[in-house]
Amino acid sequence: MVGTTRKRGFREPYLKNGAVNLKQVELESWRRAALTMATLALVVFVFQRFVARAFDVVFEICIFYVPAGTVLFLYVYFKSKLRRNSTKPSAQAWLL
Repeated sequence: MVGTTRKRGFREPYLKNGAVNLKQVELESWRRAALTMATLALVVFVFQRFVARAFDVVFEICIFYVPAGTVLFLYVYFKSKLRRNSTKPSAQAWLL
């Protein structure tokens, strides 16, 4: 995102010195992918149950639900890993 315009709900990936926080950008990409996959899986589920049967159950599970669950799991994993590894620089000063 270039410039100073902000979309609602979007975390700015830039640090105070103007550098890009790549870890935050990567986490934002995983969040968007997880939301997209979860929305697609929900739409397919509702369509299959209440409108018409378009896909076989096994195909539906393998193509929509397993990838959506995997992406959601990976997003939660990366988010928790980023939080665990983000310690204050002063706390890491003794390691240098």
